[in-house]
Amino acid sequence: MNLSVRLAPQHKWGLDLSNPIMIASGFGGYGTELSRIGDLSRLGALVTAPLSFRPWSRAPQPRLHEVPAGFLLQVGWQNPGLRHVLRHDAPAWASWGVPIIVHVCGGDAQEHARLAARVEGLPGVAGLALSVPPGAIGDEAEDALLEVISQVRTAANMPLLVELPFMANVHLARRCVEMGADALVVSAPPVGWLPDVVSGAAYQGELFSPALLPLCLQQLRRLAAGLGAPLIARGGVHTLDDILACLAAGAHAILLDSVILRQPYAPWQLLTALEAWVQASGLDSLAADGLPRGGVD
Repeated sequence: MNLSVRLAPQHKWGLDLSNPIMIASGFGGYGTELSRIGDLSRLGALVTAPLSFRPWSRAPQPRLHEVPAGFLLQVGWQNPGLRHVLRHDAPAWASWGVPIIVHVCGGDAQEHARLAARVEGLPGVAGLALSVPPGAIGDEAEDALLEVISQVRTAANMPLLVELPFMANVHLARRCVEMGADALVVSAPPVGWLPDVVSGAAYQGELFSPALLPLCLQQLRRLAAGLGAPLIARGGVHTLDDILACLAAGAHAILLDSVILRQPYAPWQLLTALEAWVQASGLDSLAADGLPRGGVD
């Protein structure tokens, strides 16, 4: 059975995964805690929590607010900084047998680039992940993302995974690829806002919910043709059927996020279920021509 995925087929170094199950940034930390739950070498890849040169402070509590069928999460790019991660987490990366993709962040594009150049030579690091800087919205967010890609691509040689803003248009996706993205994540969680009618306060955060899956699938279908870069699904994936639907819609790999909060062992359970499905279906691989088209029966 071959579940392998090539996430950077045009890159000189490549980025090959043993299977399409990936851990989204912020939901596996820097791997240390997750490695105590299950065998990381069984998974396709781990995208680390955001990493900056200096520590970024935590958002004030409460950082999680429940909503029907999901929750709003306000974390930003909080992280302990490069020195802490190099001391406490990075020494183990090469021993886990899973590609580590570092989510680099900074106050501006130049800081992103300096950090990318610093971490790309670390043992175990197989790629870099980029996303829209916090606080950037609308056209400003698109311009900021493209500038980050440009600066990082100039400073670092590793494969780049770029997370698109929620419901990004095809033009932005193409521009990201032109600027140097090797694979695109579809997509960042949407940002929601919820007032408290009693206190008058309001809560804003990223929305996580199984209800996001149809939007993820629609976006995958819109972007799947003609981009020249693999797509990675993110949004509302909680079950095997969700994974199969994403693959059928054009995704090459799947980023798991909020399902891990519900069940920390979910990545391994879903991988086992996917393997069983492929075997029961009589397939040799997850090639596109072996998957159901347009959804799962």
